[in-house]
Amino acid sequence: MNWLLIIPGEPPSVNHSYHVVRGSRRLAKNPEVEAYQTVVTWATRAHVKEFAWTGGYIRLRYRFFLDRSKDVDNMLKALNDAIALGLGVNDRWFLPCVDSIALRSEQEKDKKALFAPHVEVAIEYPMTS
Repeated sequence: MNWLLIIPGEPPSVNHSYHVVRGSRRLAKNPEVEAYQTVVTWATRAHVKEFAWTGGYIRLRYRFFLDRSKDVDNMLKALNDAIALGLGVNDRWFLPCVDSIALRSEQEKDKKALFAPHVEVAIEYPMTS
């Protein structure tokens, strides 16, 4: 089966995901990242019905629609972790593929309703060739 998730906003970068807790050497997840991942986890649970993992790889195909150029590899971590939690699967079984990245032009930024930053994720399981 295939499912399509449309996730609003731009994913946070892994570079900004954690901070050192004051007075210790412990790392904690930034609240903004935690909030974004919660939205993605619940969106996954709500839209991916009848998912029953029986083993094997899960293909994730990403299409990014962004305001500005970013390192997509750094954004995949937050997305993969949250989707894995929503599916109840370890993300080591994911085969992520970035199909496209679209950047909003300066003219389009004035027309926010037509091109709001978001990510489209196609989930394929079981995988087809």
